[in-house]
Amino acid sequence: MPLATVYESRYIRAIEENAFSLGLTSSKMMESAGRCVADLVIELLSSREKGIRDEKVVVLAGRGGNAGDGLVAARYLKAYGAKVIVALLFDPSFFTHPDTAVNYDLWIKDNGSVARVFTKTDAQKLLVELSDASVIIDAIFGTGVRYPLPEHVADVIEKVNSVRSALKVSIDIPSGLDPDKGIVGYPLVKADYTVAIHFLKKAYFLAPDYCGQVRVCNIGIPVAAEEFVGPGHVKNLLRMKPPDAKKGDGGRIVVIGGSVDYVGAPALSGLAALKAGADLVHVVVPEVIRSVVSSYSPSLITVPLGKEYLDWRELDKAWVPVSRADAVVIGPGMSFNEDTLAFFEAFMQKWRDVGRPFLIIDADALKCLSELKLSVGENAVVTPHRGEFDRLLQSYGLSLEGDTELKAKALAGKLGGVVLVKGPVDYICKADLCMKNKTGNPGMSTGGTGDVLTGIIAAFTKRTSDLFEASFLAAYINGVAGDLLYKERGEFFDSRDLIDYIPLAIKSLI
Repeated sequence: MPLATVYESRYIRAIEENAFSLGLTSSKMMESAGRCVADLVIELLSSREKGIRDEKVVVLAGRGGNAGDGLVAARYLKAYGAKVIVALLFDPSFFTHPDTAVNYDLWIKDNGSVARVFTKTDAQKLLVELSDASVIIDAIFGTGVRYPLPEHVADVIEKVNSVRSALKVSIDIPSGLDPDKGIVGYPLVKADYTVAIHFLKKAYFLAPDYCGQVRVCNIGIPVAAEEFVGPGHVKNLLRMKPPDAKKGDGGRIVVIGGSVDYVGAPALSGLAALKAGADLVHVVVPEVIRSVVSSYSPSLITVPLGKEYLDWRELDKAWVPVSRADAVVIGPGMSFNEDTLAFFEAFMQKWRDVGRPFLIIDADALKCLSELKLSVGENAVVTPHRGEFDRLLQSYGLSLEGDTELKAKALAGKLGGVVLVKGPVDYICKADLCMKNKTGNPGMSTGGTGDVLTGIIAAFTKRTSDLFEASFLAAYINGVAGDLLYKERGEFFDSRDLIDYIPLAIKSLI
């Protein structure tokens, strides 16, 4: 993905944490960000007779990482000869980022000038310092701004905006501006320049008059932190149930599948959904295997439909739980024959009328989809392995040649939904965007791991913002669970073992 990608703040936090897991330290990121800010100030004042030398710069520092960026910038600018004053808006004991405290200590040891602005009276005194400054650097709040703003901070922002002679440079986001929603309250800094730290924010386009000119600063975040699913994505995108949760808040899931030929697959999917946080799971299976599926767990609510295979004439039986579900899995163990093809076609006709709930299409249902060549829409995901992926490509008139990511995007475009191609590297794609996942190991070639994946996706639809997120997070967690098992047992485990490790995988990352 390009450097200038626009992201919500929760995705930015996820990518930064992924970068940490890859070995990039927060101190290096802060140093790079602060240096970018200093470089911009030097550029802006380069036309003056002495350049930056002897020019007055006031850095307004809050208490988080944004303040740390400002302190780094102050250190560089002082080294280049500027007269720099750091105006602290909070006592250093309130710093929330350890690297900010480190950079403040460096500033003090470098005999840097500090003004303490902790009250509205202090804010009035600060106006004197601001009035003859060449540049004011806004390092008060970053993307983690909270409302309402402290009174003395709001007063400082009003004072900053009243100064017309100084250039105002905001770090990452003008303080007071919500990075995702734009303007939600006042006051907020009206910047002449905003230094975007690695990524563009939605607010730049929602409130351009407050952001001024936006310059993107590359702080060296590895591309892999952005393109591959990582621990930061789980921590920042996967929601937990609220303290007052009631039954159903974790999700209601329906699994439709099974046949006289394949008994265990729908049970695996249902059990995985439960272990991934779903509250209620109905499993719709032919009558002949109902008792066997029920025996896997008393938590699985079984619904009989058809005798040996799913029967389209009894579809209404399934629609009672489906109509209340958050997600439906269709296909595990279903078998592929005239009966199941007719059932799938009837199901899809009924489901497409409303386009809800979320739909996960796997296994034998993928064969039916290839046969019928249906579009599925944005609320459906298909989860083929490489052989099933090739069959789908052929069915939809797409080339088998070329890069997997491009082929997956092309198929997603044809289907109108999400495509998750399983392999040593999983590709989770929409028509215009892909995420990749490389968790997992050779032990996961055992039968049933794909059924487990569908259950996790289904459960995660209740805990994420959309099906794309649910799909790439599920692929990651499925692989992490397998990797935990692999460390203990090597490649000698089965899908039931994998299911038991789903909660451990999630807990290790949140």
